[in-house]
Amino acid sequence: MWKEKGKTVKWGRKNILPQKKMSSRPEDGRKASEKILSTASANGPKSSAKRENRIVGKTILAAATVFGILLLTGLLMEATAPETLTASKTAAATSTVAETVYGAGEPVIAGNLAYTVEKVYTADRIAFAKADGVYVIVSLTIENVGKETVTVDSEMLKIEDEQGRTYSANDDATVFLDRGLIVRQFQPNIPSRADIAFDVPKNIGRISLRVYSDKNSKEYKLIDLGTAAD
Repeated sequence: MWKEKGKTVKWGRKNILPQKKMSSRPEDGRKASEKILSTASANGPKSSAKRENRIVGKTILAAATVFGILLLTGLLMEATAPETLTASKTAAATSTVAETVYGAGEPVIAGNLAYTVEKVYTADRIAFAKADGVYVIVSLTIENVGKETVTVDSEMLKIEDEQGRTYSANDDATVFLDRGLIVRQFQPNIPSRADIAFDVPKNIGRISLRVYSDKNSKEYKLIDLGTAAD
């Protein structure tokens, strides 16, 4: 084994490189540090910019994905909303429809009131009131089956045709009837007769009388009145 300064000396199968001595001078260390800092400062902004660009890109992609999901959800809700709304309206409407149609001459209970239709007839004129179509006059007995006084007015009775169209009482004609009902108080357990006039189209066909427990109620009972010509 032998060594020669500045040269590579073979030793078996390995090559041994002579090691360079580290400078012990302070100025050399400062130069090396300055070189490292200059290299880091040169590469730092570029690397930071690239990282920021990647973060911004990912943020924009995530925002676009969320926006797309929200937009799709909104479109689906808008597409199904009319059906839901229609179904809700149908359910609300059917909840107030009377399931049973009663006949004239039998008491029909609505709340604390018992309505009994006694007679139905028509007229073109009642005193000074002339019908635009034809007057249907309903004569009935109303009894308060509760324990307290009940106020009944003409808004609690309506004519309904076969298409479900309703006609309110005509107070201008009702006022001329013998026992015309516009607004009246009914005492408990005292049946009282009432007459009400309705202005309906001629040849309206088969009709029914809606009776309510009070004027704010949406539930009613139906009493068959036959046809307007009967």
